[in-house]
Amino acid sequence: MKYKAAAALMRSRRISANEQYLPLVYVVGDHLYWFRNAARRAAYCDDMRIETMTIEAAWSITQPDKPFDKKQVDKHFDQQGETYDTFLFCDSDVPSNSIDVLKYERPSK
Repeated sequence: MKYKAAAALMRSRRISANEQYLPLVYVVGDHLYWFRNAARRAAYCDDMRIETMTIEAAWSITQPDKPFDKKQVDKHFDQQGETYDTFLFCDSDVPSNSIDVLKYERPSK
């Protein structure tokens, strides 16, 4: 999954309006998500951790001999994602920032 996430981030310039790399990608199991709330929904339903890969980490995997220029990152791209009137799902009362949701983003002990 590390290589799949790295490859996806290296192609992320196609998503950004200014043709810059997105800062990170969210990984839940064997799926990638560009938006945090989409990853939260997947993690909550599958009871799995959310992991992230940054563009810097992706660069070091795919192009270790080339220096990375931080000016290539689209810092203004909003990767939060949509909610349903502050709820994570359209058909439930799970707040998008509840402890039950946020626990999937914390590192495991």
